[in-house]
Amino acid sequence: MKNYCIWVVCPPGYAHSQTFDELALGLSCAFRELGYNAPIVRDMAELTDYPIVLGCNLIPSLGNVSIPKNSIMFNAEQIQPGSPWMVASYINLLRSHQVWDYSRQNIASLKKLGVTNVRFCGIGYMPELTKIKPAPEKDIDILLYGSLNERRLNILKQLHQIGLKVEALFGVYGIAVGVKVVVT
Repeated sequence: MKNYCIWVVCPPGYAHSQTFDELALGLSCAFRELGYNAPIVRDMAELTDYPIVLGCNLIPSLGNVSIPKNSIMFNAEQIQPGSPWMVASYINLLRSHQVWDYSRQNIASLKKLGVTNVRFCGIGYMPELTKIKPAPEKDIDILLYGSLNERRLNILKQLHQIGLKVEALFGVYGIAVGVKVVVT
């Protein structure tokens, strides 16, 4: 049986690696459901022969590191012109490993960049992901969780203008309080 793990790349001092926590949990639970063990690891010393790498776009920032040949890069970034992640070192990393991607549009874009070893891996739900009890009264209609760009901000403003209660959060992980963006 193959020895899998879910590796969340955590460069020193980079808090945003936690953005992969739920994806890591979902994948680990899905592997368990399929009869495999795939623990979540953050330390390279704990890597197995078949790591599924979340935050693989951060690997170039680790410097010259050696990762297992059988690593599976799970790309969770949007593949689009101008992305700060789409640098030669990252694209070469993707070209040299098996790649899973959550987006068919990304896959088409990656293939144009010469990344041909890419497969679709949609992001799904596992019961272990339900951790927050629903509020008795909903006070938010639309919540954007993630980084804001001009396109997202324009959509949120339009939703707010038609009367929806809109909030955007960035840098919120676990029970921590992050940056709340007021959309007006």
